[in-house]
Amino acid sequence: MATFGMVLQLARKVRGMEQKTLADKTGVSRSYLSRVELGLKPPLAGEAMQRVVEVLQLSEEEKHRLEAARALSAVRFQLPKGLTPMQVELANRFHQVLARLTPQQVSVLNTQLLNEQESRGSKPQIR
Repeated sequence: MATFGMVLQLARKVRGMEQKTLADKTGVSRSYLSRVELGLKPPLAGEAMQRVVEVLQLSEEEKHRLEAARALSAVRFQLPKGLTPMQVELANRFHQVLARLTPQQVSVLNTQLLNEQESRGSKPQIR
């Protein structure tokens, strides 16, 4: 699934709108909006999100897609209790290298995790 920034950027570009124009019409700085689209800042929320939906005149489907991407893009977990020392070490190593992973590496890891969840009959949970 696409990130919040990717979905937002696509919706903006499909409408032929420049970042600066969207920023001006929503009251979000162009610099911040750029960082959101690049995934360097967290997804928009609250009033800023509502203004983007209104300015871009998103359909219900587009709004749903943006909300779903926002939910998946937000950091929303802590390590579970009861992990073994090896599991904690793995989580710490993963945290250290996560920002340096290539898109291809991220895709491979994501595919592996989704396959594991499907084989166990569980689905990703969004909180």
